[in-house]
Amino acid sequence: MVRRFAADIVRPNAHDCEEDKGIPDDLLAKFWELGLITNSIPEDCGGYGYERSALTGALIAEALAYGDLGLALAMLSPTLFAYPILEMGTDEQMKKYLPQFCGEAFKFATAALMEPRVAFDPSMLKTMARREGEEYVLNGEKCLVPFADRADLFLVFAAASPGAGIAGVEAYIVEKGTEGLQVGDREKYMGLNALPLHKVTFVAVSY
Repeated sequence: MVRRFAADIVRPNAHDCEEDKGIPDDLLAKFWELGLITNSIPEDCGGYGYERSALTGALIAEALAYGDLGLALAMLSPTLFAYPILEMGTDEQMKKYLPQFCGEAFKFATAALMEPRVAFDPSMLKTMARREGEEYVLNGEKCLVPFADRADLFLVFAAASPGAGIAGVEAYIVEKGTEGLQVGDREKYMGLNALPLHKVTFVAVSY
């Protein structure tokens, strides 16, 4: 099914999307109708509760990328938020956020991991999460954040324990409109023009 979608829908639109530097909402809607993300969400959260497989996910991503890499990344961008919540979120977080990925419209959600520096290492993040009382305060800069200008939800990776390597990295949910969340200008990457990628800055964002 995904191969047919990539060949019949994605590939014919790839050139125009690259030239126009964007992906039409109706194309995202056609992808959403496949139900690929909703399938993996538990029934008690509004999904279909099918078993999720890393191998199946890789095959889906590969099939979509045959149509176009940029469009494939755009269509799968909600999984950057939904799947980590599904795998590692608390019951409260799953009940609150996963139903939002079971509606009829494409859900704009994303993750902020990459940072704008040479030799980026995900185990040595410069974005910091500092504990203040009952809250964490995020400070730092991210890049290559898909749909940052439209996303309602961000999963932000930050170093909560400096010097602890990957063991000190944690993820924080930041919602659109949170004070201190600043979405920067769109970045330009040849071959990925169809996918909106932005720098995002966190200035004393409380979580």
